[in-house]
Amino acid sequence: MPDSLFIRLAKQGDAPGLLSIYKPYVLHTSFTPESEVPSLRTFREKIREVSTAYPYLICLFNNQIAGYAYAHQYRQASGHQWSVETTIYRSPEFQGKGIAGALYRTLLEILKLQGFINVFAGIILPNDKSVTFHKRFNFTQVGVFGKGILKAGIWHNVLWMQSALKDHTENPPLPLTLPEIVNTVSFKNIMDKINDSVS
Repeated sequence: MPDSLFIRLAKQGDAPGLLSIYKPYVLHTSFTPESEVPSLRTFREKIREVSTAYPYLICLFNNQIAGYAYAHQYRQASGHQWSVETTIYRSPEFQGKGIAGALYRTLLEILKLQGFINVFAGIILPNDKSVTFHKRFNFTQVGVFGKGILKAGIWHNVLWMQSALKDHTENPPLPLTLPEIVNTVSFKNIMDKINDSVS
């Protein structure tokens, strides 16, 4: 039977599987600033909180959770309403399966549909794979926070990359929340298109 990928919105019930992917990154890498693994309750609440406004996606590989990606608020001031920050993690077990690329393509398409313009990604260095990955999606380097993160006693630089989903026009309409677009034909088309292409 051929391998299959399927991308859908995350549910709070997915939290155990998502946390199992995130946990090794916390404990064994500098790719996340967290030093303690969040509780299952905290992780479940994060899914709920993000999903009130932004896409939180998971990728299933042969019906097993293999990776996830989501967007979240960049900053609170009103001038930042058209900007988001993205996060993506994939289980090392499924490296080379096209999971990260499929997740990010879908995430960016949904964000564009919502009306967001700026997408920012903060990458704790060194992480050459993430930098190369983001360049594939037209992210460019916009700055470095020197020694911006301390983890396990080591200071790390944080590279910030940016992509623009739309032109920077004057007075753009406010972005829509995820619940406002999730039942639209346009949203369904995005999900159908990606799942047709990876199935």
